[in-house]
Amino acid sequence: MLQTLDLTRCTSITDSGVIGGVCTLRHLQTLSLAWCHEVTDESFKAISQNLRGLTSLDISGCINATDAAMESVASGLPALASLTLASCRGITNEGINHLAYSNTIQASLTSLDISKAAQISDEGVATIAKHLKRLRVLVLSQCVELSMLSLRVIVEQMGRPCEGERVGADGDGDNDDHHGGLEVLELAKCANVVTTTAINTLPS
Repeated sequence: MLQTLDLTRCTSITDSGVIGGVCTLRHLQTLSLAWCHEVTDESFKAISQNLRGLTSLDISGCINATDAAMESVASGLPALASLTLASCRGITNEGINHLAYSNTIQASLTSLDISKAAQISDEGVATIAKHLKRLRVLVLSQCVELSMLSLRVIVEQMGRPCEGERVGADGDGDNDDHHGGLEVLELAKCANVVTTTAINTLPS
């Protein structure tokens, strides 16, 4: 039975293909629809209803995904551990709210990538930091709306970094849950976040 399906840049895939094909693969655990530009919120509604065992979902570059897609993900994917939303320009702080206020997402999600998410601001990052306490990996690279406030709230709310944490885009982190706290924080090209003053706030 198929557990992993990678459809990255299969740009001819539409909602009908996702709903009539992908959503029949009930044992899927890992799914990538990255850069499938024709996929809309209807696909994510169907995914949340039919693929409830998903642990990893990548929808990078799905330009037609909106906050409604996040509402579906938050309500229908109780096992989701990894979510990639890079370059999803239709997802805003409201979409982050759907995720962060979901009890199931709070309990399951350990990795979140919102890099190049142009509409997510310090407010959205604050919501992540306050409510998604199980996160071990948080990718904020090239989020142009963020400021030093984002880094401050991450440090305050997500606890002391674990041994082996990396800040940046390279290196390895320790993923053992018992350590607790954020292990990987990526801030590449976040010019308004990464200043000397902000870096000095990071715990050693």
